[in-house]
Amino acid sequence: MPNEICILCGKETTVDMNTHVDYRTGYIEGAGQLCTSCYLKGDSSSRDMITIPQHYIKSYPNDAELGGKIRQFYYENFNVTPEESKPNQWICEYCGGDTSEVDGDYLVNTDHLSCVLKMNV
Repeated sequence: MPNEICILCGKETTVDMNTHVDYRTGYIEGAGQLCTSCYLKGDSSSRDMITIPQHYIKSYPNDAELGGKIRQFYYENFNVTPEESKPNQWICEYCGGDTSEVDGDYLVNTDHLSCVLKMNV
């Protein structure tokens, strides 16, 4: 019997296509099968998922509006504030420092200009 193909990397998995989803490891409902290596990437928190009510899909045909409703659902049901869920995107990749308050004249993308110059000299 043929095996499933991993939905992330495209490689053949060890899971037979005829195996019921209740007996599979690495199966994501609505998406498909993962190979063992893709399933084990990251820590277990990277595999956390939420289930949203099906009526959201029918009630909000606009993708942007649907995304907003899903975020609101997440905040309300998991006791998370919007500020807690947003990673700080203003981090210098060279020194790891916060660049959110640095004037744009002293930045290269989100990196300190001084760090970029030091690394490229």
